[in-house]
Amino acid sequence: ARAGDPFRAIAHLTAYLDVCPRDDTGQPQAMYELARATQAIGDYERALLLFDRLEVEFPDNPIYTYPSRLDVARIFEARGDLDGEIRVLNRVLTESDRIDPTSEIWKRAKFEIGRVRYDQARQRKADGQVDPARDAFRAARRDLEEALTYYPEEARLGILALDTLARIAVEEEDWEQ
Repeated sequence: ARAGDPFRAIAHLTAYLDVCPRDDTGQPQAMYELARATQAIGDYERALLLFDRLEVEFPDNPIYTYPSRLDVARIFEARGDLDGEIRVLNRVLTESDRIDPTSEIWKRAKFEIGRVRYDQARQRKADGQVDPARDAFRAARRDLEEALTYYPEEARLGILALDTLARIAVEEEDWEQ
C-alpha cells in the first residue's frame, strides 16, 4: 500500500486501538487519526461516532478534541447539512473559555462560519425564502467583517473573506433591482 493510504491507516489504527490499554497516551491521537482516515474514505457516520467518542473519552485533550470539531463541521458540509455545520462552528466559537480566541482553530471557525452562512443564504434565496436569505446574508457579512477586524494578519483567510463579502454585496444588489 502507498503512503497516505486511508484504508491501510484504518486497519492499523483499528488494530492498535483494539489492544492498547485505556490509559495509553497514544490512544487519543490514534482515535483522532482513525476518525480522519474514516472521514477521508467518506464513511461519515463512523467518523462522527469516532469524533464523538474522542470527545467523550478524552474531553481534556485539546490537542485532538478541539481540531476534531472542525473535521465534524466538514462532515456536515459534505453531507449538505449547513445548519449542522453552523451549530458545530458556533460551538467552537462559544467555548472561548476553553478554546483560546487567538488559536488557529478559533480563527478558522470564525472565518468559516461566515462562508457557511453565505452558502446557507444562497441556498435559501434559491428556495425563494427571501427573509431567511436576507437574514443569513446579514449574519454572513457580520461574521466575516468581525473575522477581518479580529484577525487582519490572516492573509489567506482574509482574501477568502473579502471574496465572500464581495459576493454578498452582489447578491444583495440583485435584490435591490
